[in-house]
Amino acid sequence: MAESERRVCGGCTACCKTHGILTLVPQKMPGKWCSHCEIGKGCRIYSVRPDECQTFRCDWLSGGAGKECHRPDRIRVVSESREIPGIGTALWMFEVSERALEAPMIRHWTLNNFYKGNCVLHVPLHGNPRLYLSHKVPSIDRQFRLDADQRMVDIIPFPESIAAFI
Repeated sequence: MAESERRVCGGCTACCKTHGILTLVPQKMPGKWCSHCEIGKGCRIYSVRPDECQTFRCDWLSGGAGKECHRPDRIRVVSESREIPGIGTALWMFEVSERALEAPMIRHWTLNNFYKGNCVLHVPLHGNPRLYLSHKVPSIDRQFRLDADQRMVDIIPFPESIAAFI
C-alpha cells in the first residue's frame, strides 16, 4: 500500500485554523482556530462535524504534497488544488503561522507549479491573498474575493508573478 493511501490527519489540525466553516453556529472564520478544535489532537465534535470538514482533504492527505515531514502542521501551510472560474485548477496555499508562505520549501513548491503552468494562490493570515498567474494564464481582467472572509484577492500577472520567487 502506498504511503498516501495510509495517510490520516493524526495530530494535524491545521485546516481547523485556515479554513472557514460558514455552516457552524457561530460561523468559523478563516485564520482563526475553530472553537471545537483541540489543537494537535482533533475535533471535539468529530462524529457530528460539518459536511465541509467531513469531505475536506488537503493535498497532503490526498497524497499530492510530499512526505510525512511535509504534513501541514509541520510546514505550517495547508495546500489544496481548487478550481478558480475562468482560470482553471490552481494550487491554494493557506498560511497556518505568520510568514510560513515565505519559507524556502513553499517558495520552491510555488515555482514548481509555475513551471508546470499552474496558477498559485497564497492566502496569508493577514493581508490580501495573492493569486500568482502562470504563463498559461498571463492576465485576467477581473477581480474576486475569497468566499468565507471576503478579502479581495490581489492578482499578480505573469511574468511579475514568477519574478517574485526567483
